[in-house]
This record gives sequence, C-alpha cells and structure tokens, in this order.
Amino acid sequence: MQPFRFQRAPEKDDDSEESAPPQISAEDAAKLIQSHWRKAGRYRSRTRSKTLDAMENVKTFRVAPADAERPFYTHTLGLTFVSHTQNRMVEETRPPAEKIFLLLSDPNSSSAAQFVSIVIITFTVISICGFVLETDRGLYEMSPDFWLALEVVCTAVFTAEYLTLSLTCRAAGIPLVSFVLAPRSIAELVALLPFYVEVILRSAGFTNTAALKAFRVVRLIRVLRVFRLGRYAAGLQIMWKAVVDSRQAISVLLFLLCTGVVMFSSTLYYLERLSCPLREQMTTTELATYLSECSDLFNRGVSPAHGLCCTEDNSPNDFPSIIAACWWAVVTLTSLGYGDLYPKTAQGKCVGMLAMIAGLLLIALPIAIISQKFQDIYEVNDKEETKNRAAQRMRGAPHETWTLIPGSDVIRRLKGLAVKDEEAREAIQSMVRSLEEIWELREALGRERKYALAQTTRFHKGFDKLLMGMMAENS
Repeated sequence: MQPFRFQRAPEKDDDSEESAPPQISAEDAAKLIQSHWRKAGRYRSRTRSKTLDAMENVKTFRVAPADAERPFYTHTLGLTFVSHTQNRMVEETRPPAEKIFLLLSDPNSSSAAQFVSIVIITFTVISICGFVLETDRGLYEMSPDFWLALEVVCTAVFTAEYLTLSLTCRAAGIPLVSFVLAPRSIAELVALLPFYVEVILRSAGFTNTAALKAFRVVRLIRVLRVFRLGRYAAGLQIMWKAVVDSRQAISVLLFLLCTGVVMFSSTLYYLERLSCPLREQMTTTELATYLSECSDLFNRGVSPAHGLCCTEDNSPNDFPSIIAACWWAVVTLTSLGYGDLYPKTAQGKCVGMLAMIAGLLLIALPIAIISQKFQDIYEVNDKEETKNRAAQRMRGAPHETWTLIPGSDVIRRLKGLAVKDEEAREAIQSMVRSLEEIWELREALGRERKYALAQTTRFHKGFDKLLMGMMAENS
C-alpha cells in the first residue's frame, strides 16, 4: 500500500539541513482521523508543532480498545421538523405543470390526487360495466341513447386525462416520447382510438356498411381499459413486475412449447395417416359402405369395416394437415385436454401419451421459476408496506422527518455516475444498495427507539396520574 506523505513546515535552522518529510501508512492515517473525529477536536486544540510531532511519531500512537471496537460513522440520523410554511414554500416552487402531472399520476402526492384517482377509477369501472352490459339485447333496447351517452362521457374523461398527462409530463422530467411509448400509455391510446374512428366513419357517410360493421369488432379493444386499474391496484403491479422479471423463463417456455407443438403434431399426422385405407383399391360398394360408416357419428371417425376415416387425399378426417394437428398438440402439451380431437390409432395414442408426459415437464419447470419470482416480489412489496406502516405508526410529530446529519448527497451522486467499465458499474451499484440498506436499517432502529421512548414516557405519565389519584383519595 502506498503510504501517505505529509509535508512538515521547515524549521528555521541555518546549521541543519531540511529533514525528509514524515511518512505514515493509510491505516495509521485512518486511525488518526477517527481519533480526531471521536474525541471532538481534542487534538485540534494542540499547537501546530505538537500536531506535527504526533503525526511524525504516529507509529507509537495507539487507539483505545473501546474506540477500536466501536464502529466509525461520519454521518448520523437526526430528526428535523418541517413547518407548514416550509411545505407551502416547496409546493409553491413547483411549476403548475408538475403539480397537474402529480395530481393525475401519483395518488399519494396529496389529498386532491387521491380524490382524482377515485374519480378516474369510478369512470373506468363504469366504462367496463357499460361495455359488458350493452351486449345484452334486452338491456340495450331499453335505452340505446343512455349507453351512447355513457360511452361519450367516459371517453371524454379519459381523453382529457391522457392529453393533460401528455402536455405536462415534461415538467415532471419525463420526455414526451418516453411517456407516449410506455406500455400503459399505448394501452390507453389504443382503447380511445376505436370511438373516434367510428365517429369519423359515421360523419363521412359510412353508416350500416360492411366496413363499419367490421370495424365494430375493433371496439373490443376498449376492454384494455381494465389495465388502467393497474395504476391503482397493487396486485396487478406485482403481477406485472413478476412477468417482467420472468421474461427469460417465459421465453424459454414459449420456445419449448413451439418446439413440442411442431414435433408432436408432425409425428401424429404422419403416424395416423399410415392407417388410412386406399380408396383406389376399394370397389364402388365398399367405398359407399366406407363413406356411410364414416358419416355415422356413432362410429366416432372409425369405420368398422375399413378402419380410420380419411379424406380423399388419404389424410385423417380429424387431422387433415399438420397445421390442424397443432391445435391438438397445444391442448395436450398444456395439460388442458378438451377432448374434441384425439388420436384413433394405436400409434397415435402412443404419441399422445408421450405428449402428455412431455407437457408435464415442459410446464412444470418454467412455472416454478415464475412462481418463485412472484413470491420474491410479493415478499419485497410486503416488507415495503410493513416498513411504511411502521413509519406511519412511529411518525411522531406531524412534520417530523429523518435526515442525514450532516447532509449528504453521496447516494444520489453515485447513482448519477456514468461508468463505462462493467465491473466498476456493478461495484458502484452494489455499494449504493448496501448504503441504502444500512441507512434504512438505521432509520428503522431510530424509529423503534423513539417509539419505545414515547411509550415509556406515556406509561410514566399514566402511572404518575394513578399515584396522584391514590394519594388524593387517601388524604
């Protein structure tokens, strides 16, 4: 380790030469700094010459055992109180656009934001219920204008919300392109478009046409509004995070599923085709009998006299192509088993048995990974909620906050570093996570101590009142 060098001021001595600068190691320097910090300026009161002598003879310096065992911290947590005036000043310094964006996007930012979120949720539920109920002919014919007015009002509210968020997102530090391309914004925009496209087609004269009837199928996209509830539902957010974190396992699942579908559907098609009788070798009477028995539903696709029922090109009726067999393969590999299609021959049943066994292994392995991811995210979310509830319970004064003393922005600056080296970036991220975890634990410990002290104080006050009451009765 490279030692630290301290330059000492040269003494005024004409006869002696300037002595070499003293050297101390990094460990000794750290001990000296810690000693100065802990003893609150004990060494700072000494004269410059005495300090230099101490550094020159630092090898003989020893820290007390108690200090050596005690952890060394350069910062501590302290309670600070923010007044109503300071809160109001912070709110006033925010641009109006940022306030509007927080009002619509963050329900926890204020009481008004919570009220707005309740209104948006109400309109979302009403829109979804209207979309479902208007498909009942009896309910729709009771008042067609009511369902149209309901859709117009809900669409207007959602449009105003989307446009407002788009215009104010820059004030909150979110680029417009990032906001528009976000999955939630895309889902909201796609859910709004069918209504306006239908209005444009009607205004252009396309009423009761085939194009308009075909486009009404697109109105099914309105069901995407159900994802708007994900902004306010913690369960949907946890599910989405689990899916995102499990994207590698899901991609492996899809790859294996596609491979199994192609392999088993191809095998089943060709093995079933081996049992098809050759129509060219049948007489007219045999062919008529064969077609009659195959058309009878009681025989279930198998002719008692000639075997498997097949098409004119010698392909099984249930599996005329590999593409048609893919449906059976998907249903079997996923362990669903509708029973609408199934192999009729012995070799086909063997393929089906192998597909069932492969499906169990195919689904079980990736699903275990996905469920574990969901469990991990759920536990993290549960810990966050527990910590928030504990912080709310032990908040104390209305405007009491925990802050670092002295103030430090080291974590924010570390997060903002642009490091090209992969190992260095991972080391910095690991250090930031460790720092955040340490300060969270220390904050929780401080809150617990403060809460315990408050409970003790409350107990003593109650006990004092009890003693005063007993003394007053005795007197």
